[in-house]
Amino acid sequence: MKVIIDKDLCTGCELCCASAPSVFSMDEDTSTAKINEGVDLDAASTQEEIQEAQNDCPASAIQIEL
Repeated sequence: MKVIIDKDLCTGCELCCASAPSVFSMDEDTSTAKINEGVDLDAASTQEEIQEAQNDCPASAIQIEL
């Protein structure tokens, strides 16, 4: 699985961080979301969190490629 955050669309609302804190955090330099280092994006539980974060994102800034 590949997760892409469109930095141009991300508003920095942090809903993805609330939905999937083990996957997403905020990049302090750009005030946009980023993927945490070392996260196993292929783990089933992680995929569920990512899907929830994608659904919650009001800017549609999270894209998932399988």
